[in-house]
Amino acid sequence: MNESKELQLKTDNQAEAKLFNFRPIFFCAVALCLGVVFGYYTYFHELSLWWLLALLPVVILSVALARDKRLAVLAVAVLVMAFSLGNGLWSAQMRTYTDVKGYDGEFTVRGRVVESSVSKSYCTLVLDGVKIGEKGEEGKLVAYMPTAFYYTVRLSDEISLYGKVRPMTDVRENIYFATSVYDDIRFRLSSVDIERFETLGHKADIFLDTRQRIVDTLFTGMDETSASVTMAVLLGDTSTMEQSLLSNMRYGGIAHVFAVSGLHVGALYAFCRMLIRRSPLSRAPKPVCFFVLAALLLFYGGVCGYSASVVRAIVVCLAYDIGKSSGFLSDSLENMGLAAIVILCLSPVALFTVGFQLSFAASLGIILLSKNMYALFEKGKETLVRVCTGKTPAPVSPLDDKPPLGVRGRIVRSAFSFLSVTLSAQIATAPLTLYVFGYLSVWSLLLNCLFVPIVSIIFSAVLALVVVACILPLTVSGIVLYLPSVAWSALLLVFQTFDLSADLIQNVSLNASLLWIYYTALLFCTDKWNVPKKVARALVGICFAAFLLGIVLLNR
Repeated sequence: MNESKELQLKTDNQAEAKLFNFRPIFFCAVALCLGVVFGYYTYFHELSLWWLLALLPVVILSVALARDKRLAVLAVAVLVMAFSLGNGLWSAQMRTYTDVKGYDGEFTVRGRVVESSVSKSYCTLVLDGVKIGEKGEEGKLVAYMPTAFYYTVRLSDEISLYGKVRPMTDVRENIYFATSVYDDIRFRLSSVDIERFETLGHKADIFLDTRQRIVDTLFTGMDETSASVTMAVLLGDTSTMEQSLLSNMRYGGIAHVFAVSGLHVGALYAFCRMLIRRSPLSRAPKPVCFFVLAALLLFYGGVCGYSASVVRAIVVCLAYDIGKSSGFLSDSLENMGLAAIVILCLSPVALFTVGFQLSFAASLGIILLSKNMYALFEKGKETLVRVCTGKTPAPVSPLDDKPPLGVRGRIVRSAFSFLSVTLSAQIATAPLTLYVFGYLSVWSLLLNCLFVPIVSIIFSAVLALVVVACILPLTVSGIVLYLPSVAWSALLLVFQTFDLSADLIQNVSLNASLLWIYYTALLFCTDKWNVPKKVARALVGICFAAFLLGIVLLNR
């Protein structure tokens, strides 16, 4: 009998003796989130501090049921500190954000363009290092200008313009408060005098200049549709995409490929790892390889603007790499917890942005559900084999060495693995998507199974070609980017041919309470709780019954 397998089995048996394995980083992240949520309700709904007493029974019960009382008390103290930190960070960010002068009138504004986007009726410029009149201000300003300015103003340009300035700091009246606070946009300007616009110069910025070079290269070397889609996939900027095409892809449930996240950063991580293994760097010390890898990922994150989904993916990839290189197993929940802590410490309001919520919901769904989902697929395969052949597969002991898989076995395993991951993410994000956007796509699962593997495979290749095209003169970019342009034209045919807006689940109302019930049910669907299966199934049934009853009552 293999000693390592014996040790693993012994460890598993010890873990099963507990209700769950305490993961300190993950639980600190949860406590931090709860602290931020409490701060939110205190700020917007004047929630009384006396509600904190409701947590006392939970704390007392946790310590009373713990085997090691001292360790339990220490864990509770750390979680209370994390909760307090979340609440304090929220209060500090909101106090800083709203502590600005209340401008209301026409002023000359100077600043550096750090973001630009365009629509049919206007373009949006985001300025940093803002001066309103002669007074420098903290935070950013968003300026709404005629569409033509998108093509004349470049990123990192210093500009001067004149218009009506108003603060955006009354967050109680701003339905997009989370995005505004997260991006630190404190003022808005509507231009009333275009003739008083002036470009003052250009300030070098490695991230913004690289982003601008990529945009110039794409729109020089590709047709407008292919360029806009490539820009969306690589940079997460959908502003130049045709709205009908973007809407149809949203109706198909795959618009998440345009939000730079784990799909993109993970593909880049794997590509960079492969390049390191096949280059002279493979003989360098592990810390050197890690530094190069981290620098590449962080640079890409900077070009994409360090959104919450990008930061999460980078932290998870680097934590996984450290765990793999050091020989320690990398726990997925701990990595997710670390990513959440990093993001929320930088900006606690990120918790209320749609990107953060969907990104973490999908990731946690994969971590918590995919293993059981894979087991269901395996069980279904065994049942199908038994029905078709009349033979029952022999049981395999946990300590037995499994025979090597053949080609067909590896294909089936990969297919089951991909389906379990995709379905888990869909299940975890479905109610949140319905709650936020008001609809669910009937074709989401099928289109994700078709397009996500393709996008993940070609992402690194397209990125590499774009990098090469950016280095070369713009005149030859059309040759380098010819294949990506043809590939996008073929992939987009589905969304340009079929109208997916007719196949939506909509007009179903949800509220925050029902979301809590749904995700509580998912928690009991996982293998993270060491409870009898009958008890787990009963809890899942109760939660889902309450969820469905709530939907019926809310939509009657």
